Amino acid sequence: MLLAWTHFILDKYWSVSIEFQEEYKPITSGPYRWIRHPMYTAHLLYFLSWLLVTANTLFLVNYLLTVAIITRRVLREEKALVEKFGQEYTSYMKKTGRLIPSLRLREEKRAK
Repeated sequence: MLLAWTHFILDKYWSVSIEFQEEYKPITSGPYRWIRHPMYTAHLLYFLSWLLVTANTLFLVNYLLTVAIITRRVLREEKALVEKFGQEYTSYMKKTGRLIPSLRLREEKRAK
């Protein structure tokens, strides 16, 4: 569900490579309100579920490789987004979690 929702929100801006179309603006709606990389979160949860269901060492290796690849990709994407959008993206980063919703935001809302 999270993966489908993310693809629906990204629409024409989804790309295999890290590139931005001219009219691209950072997306902050849908799951992007809480998480900067919901598609990667969905993939990590999917592969984790296979690991837990199978309890197989090969799935553990696959999961660890997936985590490493996604972590590297996320860092590269965020660097490119900060370079392209500067303060706008940096502010967005402070309001959202990278792969899971930020606990800090929940604490701030409770304090109000």
